[in-house]
Amino acid sequence: INGIIKLANGNIRPLLANLSNGANSTTVTDAGTYFKVGQKIVISDDNQPINGGGAWKTRKVGQTNTIQSIIGNTITFTNAFSNWFNGGVTTGANARISQANNAFIIDGSNNVLISGNGIIDGNLANQFNIAGAIYNRTIEDLVSSCGITFNGVVNLKIIGSLTITGFVFHGISTTGVTGATSSNCLINGVTFDANVDKAIAGLNLVNSIISNCNNFNGIDEGEIVLYNGCKNVLITNIFSRNNRRYG
Repeated sequence: INGIIKLANGNIRPLLANLSNGANSTTVTDAGTYFKVGQKIVISDDNQPINGGGAWKTRKVGQTNTIQSIIGNTITFTNAFSNWFNGGVTTGANARISQANNAFIIDGSNNVLISGNGIIDGNLANQFNIAGAIYNRTIEDLVSSCGITFNGVVNLKIIGSLTITGFVFHGISTTGVTGATSSNCLINGVTFDANVDKAIAGLNLVNSIISNCNNFNGIDEGEIVLYNGCKNVLITNIFSRNNRRYG
């Protein structure tokens, strides 16, 4: 990667009807113009609470899903929504939908090399800056709105002097598609700058190394976090500066 890879605008659109618990579809004007089957999306409204984890945080929580079909202005999702705060989102509270796309999703491919001195830009100013949880609001979404997500990968190298910047969620997420384990991975020399959430969020990462990375200017957080299923991961030579939470 050389030069700049930049996400397209999120196309934030108002819902035409309320969306309650148990619903798996909604209506949006010109749905087929702004959205495509298979896209990850996020939905929220002004009545949803602010995401927790720090008194400085201001962005609302929402829920993510995947578009299964689009017929006319009706968008149907792969899963029904549930556990909404306040029972759902409403047009009276400015309910909105937007894409929640990644720059890269690497799912089940082995022997992958990503290198260069370019920039992967999440185009934060033109995205729906919502803290997305999956459709039943049980866990945060580790697939949507990230720079690079990889899942079930063996022998992945992300090296060089890449910069990952301006993503609504994480710079790199090490799982989330199916929850499969990734192993023998190396993340080296990457600069994470001005992403909203974590620099790296890991699940099911084993026998891997994260080294020589710069974590700068995390807007809400900015840290490296390894969750369940991570084993034998070496983290070394990380330079953190001006992050809102942790190091």
